[in-house]
This record gives sequence, structure tokens and C-alpha cells, in this order.
Amino acid sequence: MAKAGEITQEKVNSRIRKKGELDGVYLILLCALVCAGLLMLISASTPDSIGSASPYSGIIKNCIVAVVSFAVMLIVANAPDYMVFRKYVKLFYMACVVLMYLTPIIGRKSLGATRWIYIGPISIQPSEIMKIALILYLADVLSSEKKRNVKRMNLLQRLIYNFRAEIIIIIPAVGAVCQRHLSGAIIICLIGFIMLFAHGMPKSHIIGIGGGVVLAGVALAVLEPYRMQRILGYRNPEADPLGNGWQILQSLYAICSGGLFGVGFGQSRQKYNWLPEASNDYIFAIICEEMGIIGGIAVIVMFGLFVWRGVKISINAREMFGSLIAFGVSVMIGMQMVINIAVVTNLIPSTGMQLPFFSSGGTSLLFMLIATGIVLNISRYQKKGASVIHKVK
Repeated sequence: MAKAGEITQEKVNSRIRKKGELDGVYLILLCALVCAGLLMLISASTPDSIGSASPYSGIIKNCIVAVVSFAVMLIVANAPDYMVFRKYVKLFYMACVVLMYLTPIIGRKSLGATRWIYIGPISIQPSEIMKIALILYLADVLSSEKKRNVKRMNLLQRLIYNFRAEIIIIIPAVGAVCQRHLSGAIIICLIGFIMLFAHGMPKSHIIGIGGGVVLAGVALAVLEPYRMQRILGYRNPEADPLGNGWQILQSLYAICSGGLFGVGFGQSRQKYNWLPEASNDYIFAIICEEMGIIGGIAVIVMFGLFVWRGVKISINAREMFGSLIAFGVSVMIGMQMVINIAVVTNLIPSTGMQLPFFSSGGTSLLFMLIATGIVLNISRYQKKGASVIHKVK
């Protein structure tokens, strides 16, 4: 029985779990990105709307998806303590893995890959859901305090136990490769291994796994002719301006024609059947054409501030579980932004990576906002009066 004046563990826990306010800066930056993304998506998808039977259907659809996704994000952000999600993360992960491996069988092939499952008029891209499931389950495994007796295990069990986090990452990455979705496999591996590195993964694991991933990527590029064509087009797009170099040249033309301040919102010329995937993977080129280099830099700065704020929420989280989730979501958004812009500006070969909150795709936007809603929920349980509780190693 506790003496008078002593603070019991139950009282400490009740104080720790006291709900605070949402992180206002993070929410404002999120609103700015979503609104800017919706406006640019409406502009970039104008040619598709004009060519359809109902010119305004695309605009209405994008607005409905954005509003519904934002509403779901607010529900998640204001839900009870995010620790309740921990009970279901393993089941969620396993369900997403099953979807990943079912997609090549029941999915619809498009642009040489089978990445989407169609349910009536609704399309679902399982790899977008898988990223969130990976972050949640990996955070649960890495933050678990339960230790098993390794001495009682046989060699195989010991290997699986010691490399369980790496296996959790590799399984969905292989599923993405089966879909011929190499960019999805790349981002899954990047998210997972950066989380492991931040948590303190041994250097021997980093070198071994990193080398294996690089070799696998090279092998996949060599074995698939269209990937080699992308690499050749990246190295010298002028050599085949009407073939492999077409998309990247049109992207660079869009960026250059925008100049410093752009040609004006909605005034892009490249989006009219010149630049393929103008409303999807290459929407950043349209941003630069219409809003200029200044507009492009403003978008990059907003993303940078948003990722920084997410990392700050991670550092101040009360439990390692919440810290790793916020860190993983920030890594996911930051890496996708960097890779997408690097592709659009021809710094790296084309990967098919979307720009978060801007590129078309209802599944991507919905689950990206759900992920940020969880981070906002985590921000309500920060330690007051101190800057750090769990610092990412």
C-alpha cells in the first residue's frame, strides 16, 4: 500500500495518458498541402475532364475524395488513445500482405504492372495500404518489451526471431515485386530499414541487408527490358526524344517554360497531351510550369516543414510505439516527395512514385491522411514541461 504523499504508478500512468491538444502547426501544414494538392490536381486533370462526357465529373470526384479523406483523418486524430490501435496492427498487416499477393492474380493490369484491385467502380492499390500497415506493425514489434528465451530455440527459430523485423519488411516488398511495382518495393524497404536504423539496428545487419537490396534492385532492372529502357532514357533522353526520352523531356520543358513565377494557374500547355501522367507522377512539373520555380520551392518547403514537425512529434512521444509510428510516417512522406521530385527533374530514373497529397489516386490520399491522423492523435499525448521522452536512437 502506498504511503501518503507517494505517487503510485497508476497515478503516473493516468497523468501520462492525459489527452492534450492537436499539434496546430502540423495540422495547418497538412491543410495547406491538401488544399494546394487539390487545386493543382484539378488544374492538371483539366484535359481529362474536357474529354469526358461529363466535364465536371472529375473535379467533383476529386473534391469528394479529398473531403471524405480529410473527414476520416479528423476522426482518427480525435479518436481515443492511439494505443488502442496496437491490438489490431498484426491482423491489419497480415490482411494487407494477403492483398499484396492476391493483386497479381485478381488485379487489373495497367501500364505493364498489376497494382490495382477493382471493386465495381472503386479501385484499390494495396501497396498504399501496405505502407501504413508496415509502419504500424514494425513499430509494435520494435517497441515490444517482451523477450523470448533464445537458448530454447533451434537454429531456424533463432534466425527468424533475430531477423523478425527484417522479415516483416521483406515479405511485402517481394509482394510489390510480384506486382511489377518496383517503386513500391523500394519505398517499403526504405521506410522499414530507416525505421530499423533509427531504432538502433546493428551495423552488420545494415551492411548485409543494404547490399542484398542493392543487388536485388540491379538484378530486377537488368532482367526487365522496360526498366533498362527507363535507365537509358534517364541517362540520355535526347537520344530518343520520341520514345524513351519523351516523358522526361516534356517534364523538363514544363519546368523550364514556367520560369521564375510561372505561366499562371490553369494555364499549363504541357498537360494537354504533351506530358504523360501530368496529373499523377509528373504533377510537380505542372506545378513548376503554372506557379514557377518559386511555386515549386514553396511546395518543397511546405513538405520539409511538415516532415520536420512530424519528427518533432516523434521525439516528444510518450511511448516508443507512438514515436516510431510518427517517425515512420514522416519518413514515408519525405522519401516519396524526394523520389518523385528527383524523377521529375531527371536526377534519377523514372520509378512511378506519386507525390503525396498532390498526385491523383483516392487510395493514396485516403491512407496518407489516415496516417497523418494517427500522428495527430500521437501529438495529443506529448510530455508537458520537457522536450524529450523517447528520442529515436
